[in-house]
Amino acid sequence: MTRIGVVDIVVAVALAGAGGAGCGVVALRATPGPPDAVAYVGPHGRPRAYGGGVCPLGERHQHPWPPTPAAAFVLDDGAWRDTRTIASFPGPHALGRGHCATSRWHQHALASPPTTATR
Repeated sequence: MTRIGVVDIVVAVALAGAGGAGCGVVALRATPGPPDAVAYVGPHGRPRAYGGGVCPLGERHQHPWPPTPAAAFVLDDGAWRDTRTIASFPGPHALGRGHCATSRWHQHALASPPTTATR
């Protein structure tokens, strides 16, 4: 007898907005029902498949997605903490070898501290 259960689909998302610096992999559920809850603590990057950007919450909280990219997170007392620098920007700015055109205040999770361009 063949049993058909939950099917996990993996989607690779190119991070074009980060100068093509890498990609994130996000597991999606193919069955109905509430998403799995994943605990986070502190501000952290949000996968592009779930809106991108940065979740600014400092206290322990939950989301329905896994820490992405996994190498940027450490388990801290049962919750995932992002080890990247969370940088704030008031508007458009350079980002890696590219440019971010967001015109309002926003944040990015950076692999390394931001640099200041000189003219």
